[in-house]
Amino acid sequence: MNTANTPEEGVTKFLLHWTPAAAPDQREITTLQDWRDVFFARQLIGADPQRYGGIGFGNVSCRSTQGFLVSATQTGGLPTLSAHNFCTVTGWDILRNEILARGPQPPSSEALSHAACYAARSDIHW
Repeated sequence: MNTANTPEEGVTKFLLHWTPAAAPDQREITTLQDWRDVFFARQLIGADPQRYGGIGFGNVSCRSTQGFLVSATQTGGLPTLSAHNFCTVTGWDILRNEILARGPQPPSSEALSHAACYAARSDIHW
């Protein structure tokens, strides 16, 4: 298979407006961290040299008063995450393919997919 024209896995495919900022408050992410640990233990999040060229896969998010919290880019291979491995997505525009975020690291490359879920249904919280 010719991969010259195949989009690279694990890279951001939206316009990102990211502002470096402090980590989310620990109280906001505790439950999200706990669930992320469960998913990592079950190998639903991780990094595998045989998958996606070794790039990390899987991420988690939850709604917040500012938008939603999401694991940062390329954190899939880390066994546990600290508050510094999360950021806050404060806005998005699905039609313009844009994300606004702030935090110590940029959001996951799947952040716009999470945004689409939150935009589609107000009863989705995780």
